[in-house]
Amino acid sequence: MVRPAETSVDCTLPFSSDGDLRRRFMVVDEPLQGNLRFGNVDRDLSPLPVPPVYPTTYAEDARYLEAHRRHQKQQFRTAVAAGAAAGEGEDIE
Repeated sequence: MVRPAETSVDCTLPFSSDGDLRRRFMVVDEPLQGNLRFGNVDRDLSPLPVPPVYPTTYAEDARYLEAHRRHQKQQFRTAVAAGAAAGEGEDIE
């Protein structure tokens, strides 16, 4: 039987010295403390799919819904900013 320790890989990533690598793992493109995204990656640090996790209590459901709405707003703002930068249409709030 395979043990979890036999399927794990430890490696230290040089975030302090490698700006490109650091930007790859940022949640948002802002200088925030703790701005690090965790995910499921392979040995080459290529993203792997992560199974969806669904809330099991009302409190978790509220947090999940708020995070989902925040994500949708951020995607909308990014699309509007990209359109404005390209000179398309008007700014929509």
